[in-house]
Amino acid sequence: MQRMRRRLSVFYLVMVVAVVAALPAGVPSYADDSAAAQVEWMEPHGVSIIDMIGEVPEDVLRDAIIMYSNTGMLQYVSGERSGNRVTVNVRVTPRYGGAGDSAHTLVGCLGQPALTDSWPIVSPTGTMRVYENGSEITSEAWLQRFAPGGRIYPINDPDDFRYPEGDTTGVQLTAEGEIPFPVNRGCAIVFRGYRSNLTATIQVETPKYIAIQMLGSETFTFHSYIGPGATGEIGGLANQMQRNYGNRHDKFDLTIPDGAEFALVTFPPTPVHPYVNEPVELNLQLPGSGTYRIGRKNSLNMSVDHVVSAAIPLYWQPRDADQSSGTEFLPTFTEPGYLASLEYFVPAGVAYHPCMRSGTCSNDLLRQIYEAEMQMTIHYLRIDRINPGLDRIPLRQTGPAWKSLLASSQTRAAQATLPATVPPGGEARLYLPLINADMPADPLPDEDRTGCTCGWFDPDGRMLDFVPAP
Repeated sequence: MQRMRRRLSVFYLVMVVAVVAALPAGVPSYADDSAAAQVEWMEPHGVSIIDMIGEVPEDVLRDAIIMYSNTGMLQYVSGERSGNRVTVNVRVTPRYGGAGDSAHTLVGCLGQPALTDSWPIVSPTGTMRVYENGSEITSEAWLQRFAPGGRIYPINDPDDFRYPEGDTTGVQLTAEGEIPFPVNRGCAIVFRGYRSNLTATIQVETPKYIAIQMLGSETFTFHSYIGPGATGEIGGLANQMQRNYGNRHDKFDLTIPDGAEFALVTFPPTPVHPYVNEPVELNLQLPGSGTYRIGRKNSLNMSVDHVVSAAIPLYWQPRDADQSSGTEFLPTFTEPGYLASLEYFVPAGVAYHPCMRSGTCSNDLLRQIYEAEMQMTIHYLRIDRINPGLDRIPLRQTGPAWKSLLASSQTRAAQATLPATVPPGGEARLYLPLINADMPADPLPDEDRTGCTCGWFDPDGRMLDFVPAP
């Protein structure tokens, strides 16, 4: 978590510099080429909200944080699937940069970057419309950046954004006046000026590959985090809380129902996001997310940082990079025991106050922060593949000692000394055309687990299911 906090503001500065230097250009395309399709392993990815729409009840998904990065945050409002087209309506929390004539607003999309040891989510190609106070402002989009999706290796270790961040270009709208986007692991859409009260409608095209069963849930009441770690712009408050109350990090034992394979964790945002750049006072008052983790049973070992509501495997988690120094690939555990709560310094329901920066908050405010309660819910899921078109690929997550062989090219997969991809049932790799979502939703036969732990990936690099080791 400490490394994630440190890197959040660094990327933002890079984006601002890129905004100033950008030249208009077309929308880049990051479709899989033959080299990218032949990766020998993939890092784990979260199962996207896109694939839960129509499978998970709307009241479970509503208000879920489905994207969080330096471009801000997206929260789910509503969605629907019609054939291969999925429409997602979101509430947008942006981030601001510059001042005066250079003031600008950053808006994200459904792709999720992989910062430090957190998991990415790949978004399929699609379009986006953006609204301010209910009025469309899509035509006013200025610049854009798309982090490539696809089946590719990371280029950095977990002290950075692990995947390429893409180039900043001018926005070119479709004939229908929408912002088009390629397959991506995150994006930034830039508007001039400071924009507020934003919403967006996003449409993507993807087959329906999976069916989801809800097997139960547990709701826990948690409190703000008090303890070590990077504190961003509110170190004054963090120090006051530690002096007054000591350390605190709530953790909850899990009672996992039979048949559950995945977890979907939902939670409110923190109202004060401390990892920001100028204009600091404006950005601090915008909500954000934090990290939650799965803990190993009867152990202090915890998983990598998870920062959004996505379906994640319960019975396989890489260990936190801060607990795995010197490893090329993060060690993993398969015995989930507890859920570690969000590491929020400021709880939901407490507004930003300038004293949080200076460390001069009143005892009454400190007590309010200490006593405030929030709720987080872990939903237990089972996922079944119902359509072909996915490939099974072994999972690895890079550790602090990992060095990329592929920093300048994605064509050197043969140099990686790792187990080869194990095609299911010994069949050759085959990319099928898009499958209509109205096909019968019967689960496909159980897979051969030889060579796994694995994920089931579509050609875009989206992970949709999980295969445990034999």
